[in-house]
Amino acid sequence: MRISERGLVSLIRRKLESNCSSREVILGPGDDAAVIAHPVGNALVISTDALVENVHFRLDWATGCLLGKKAFLASVSDIFAMGARPQTCLVSLGLPVRTEPAFVEDIFDGMLEEANRLGASVVGGNISRSDILFIDMTVTGVVQPDSVITRAGAKVGDSIYVTGELGGAALAAKNLLEGRIDGAMVTRAEAALKVGNEISETESDNAGVIELLSRFFVPKIRADESLLLAEARICTSMIDISDGVGSDLGQICEESGVGALVEIGSIPLFDKIPTMAMTEDSDLTELAINGGEDYELLFTINPTDEARLHELLGTNALCAISRIGRITPESEGVVYMNSKGERFERFAGFDHFAGRAAGNR
Repeated sequence: MRISERGLVSLIRRKLESNCSSREVILGPGDDAAVIAHPVGNALVISTDALVENVHFRLDWATGCLLGKKAFLASVSDIFAMGARPQTCLVSLGLPVRTEPAFVEDIFDGMLEEANRLGASVVGGNISRSDILFIDMTVTGVVQPDSVITRAGAKVGDSIYVTGELGGAALAAKNLLEGRIDGAMVTRAEAALKVGNEISETESDNAGVIELLSRFFVPKIRADESLLLAEARICTSMIDISDGVGSDLGQICEESGVGALVEIGSIPLFDKIPTMAMTEDSDLTELAINGGEDYELLFTINPTDEARLHELLGTNALCAISRIGRITPESEGVVYMNSKGERFERFAGFDHFAGRAAGNR
């Protein structure tokens, strides 16, 4: 790194200042702390998340811009999963000495693109020297107290739904780790994955790879869907799918004191798979259940509200949703069943402390 810490802080501060024009930001970066106005009548929601080199990504196939996007989106997804609207973000960066200032700028460019798109302000943070690169983000949001959706409200008989398609992010990670998609492909895809950009004619042949990479680096955060569900007050529980259906549904069941029956064939799978990344359907299903990083929403709802649910999402032209099962008594555990009626033990999903992490498989 050929810049002093003070110089790097000044560079970052200049980049953030244009993002802190919200009326809620009384004082942005530059002091010991930011000062934020708290909307009257709202509850404050706070979450933190991190991207760590060799755990979540490898530098030989990740660009600064795409890491910035992913870091922000992974963090803000937890805010939307509670039915809240994001407000502010703090960023802590661990930077190896070898890190170029331009790479740090790229991280913030990607981060700010997504923050601006979703209405959040990046108001400050911290930088530190580190043996590995990490991006740690704390995000705040606001919500009406009676609109908060937690993991703890699922009831026996509730239907289980997910938004969008699953498995794409884990399939992208698998192809990156196994070398079928390399750093050069990621760099070429970066421009197409920037906010508002369309796939150029020169990249049309790589459209499938770009779409696959978008699932990993720029996941489809279901902001409108989550806010509509919170306003309607019809979800009994909700979580974002960061560690796979196996893990995240398990967390809802644990917090709610219930079990679940999942119909494997009903899980919506990512289907825009480029030829070089082809896999068997069964493999993609396993990736959808165990892989994670899709950041789609998994939620439960009383069956009496299902007609209203479909009307709400259909009227507002929002994403597709799929019913994948139902909540059962806790004594029945979490069971996965295929179209033949065969039952399988609960899938575990991703666990940071069980086996190899995503970046060093």
